[in-house]
Amino acid sequence: MSRDKRFKRDYLLTVGVGGQAVTVKPPFRITFDANKSISGGLNTLNVNIYGLKASTKQQLIKEEGPGYVPIVLEVGYIGGRDLVFKGSIYIGEITRAGPDVYNVIQAKDGGVDFIQSFTNATVLSKGDAIDAILGNMPNTERGKITDLQEIIRPKVLVGPSVELIGNMVSGEASYFIDNEKLNIIKENEVVSSFAPLVAASTGLKNTPTIDKGRITFQTWMNPAIRVGGLVNVQSVNAPYLNGLYRIDNIKYSGDLEGPDWSQVCTGLRVTDYRVI
Repeated sequence: MSRDKRFKRDYLLTVGVGGQAVTVKPPFRITFDANKSISGGLNTLNVNIYGLKASTKQQLIKEEGPGYVPIVLEVGYIGGRDLVFKGSIYIGEITRAGPDVYNVIQAKDGGVDFIQSFTNATVLSKGDAIDAILGNMPNTERGKITDLQEIIRPKVLVGPSVELIGNMVSGEASYFIDNEKLNIIKENEVVSSFAPLVAASTGLKNTPTIDKGRITFQTWMNPAIRVGGLVNVQSVNAPYLNGLYRIDNIKYSGDLEGPDWSQVCTGLRVTDYRVI
């Protein structure tokens, strides 16, 4: 790892507590891992925060259970950060390992709405159904929504909101909540036309591999790469894999003071794609 990559890292962690916000930034050390996917599950963030004063440690405690406590993590390098995670705290604790006493936070993207929201409505179209479901998910906004096969008669929606979404798009598209926005996309669709370059010059750390049409590669932390978005892979060692891919999964791993500041991405090769 180069000295440049080690010492130019930057982040901003913001937690809403009551009517105020607690912000954490360098030089406080954090370690974190985050998982994002288009598969319909919940995106997650685990973060450890070191060196906070006692009163701030106490502010970040949250017991498991209901209650929306927003959390936002931006990461990158000095001069440029981008959003990696936006969601709500599921559990916030204080723990000890040897001489270190630090905060541990587990967060979920869309977690409160995923678990608690319930819909009871009659709709005339799938567009109306999305609006009705989101109307019962107060912390989730509309993201990129594909065209869905319409219903042919009024439909009654009763049940947990997220289950209704899954039933409505089953076999037709994938749904996911990313940074508190609901997205529904088909296999040939992407959420943006922007395709960040993934190459040795931009942080590619290994030779990409492919399995069943899906590429996997590791790169230095690059928040411009998004689930549901495009990348342009250019590998010197595996040129037969070069081209455009839609990213389906990202696993982030970061440590302000350690070796980790990277992400592993998996994506599907695309040729004839549609931006929604």
